[in-house]
Amino acid sequence: MEKPWEGESVQLDKQAMEVLAKEASEIMNVSWDQIDAIKSRAVRRGMARRESIAMKRVYIGEKSYRRRRKYVTCVARLDEAGKARIDYIGDGKGEKARDGFFSALSEEEVAGIEAACVDMS
Repeated sequence: MEKPWEGESVQLDKQAMEVLAKEASEIMNVSWDQIDAIKSRAVRRGMARRESIAMKRVYIGEKSYRRRRKYVTCVARLDEAGKARIDYIGDGKGEKARDGFFSALSEEEVAGIEAACVDMS
């Protein structure tokens, strides 16, 4: 029997992060905003340590949540084996959300993209 936390679920992930943030804020006696800032810094440090791999193939897609009322745009690079690595998650959908990723790339990185799979409305 599958346990509810074993499936992939944005809602479960969100609930887990809220529980962790609440516990951390109580233990550390800091606000939720401070916890969010700590989390954001940790993500930036992790992204900075990532091994650089050539970005030849990318996937760009939109994911809805909150019963299709909110969206995020995800950009992932695909390695030679077809394994995806998420490089960017932007708020919303459409060009504006996607352009946050491409504006951070160098001209050489953009020119190195050979193929893109795009699933956007």
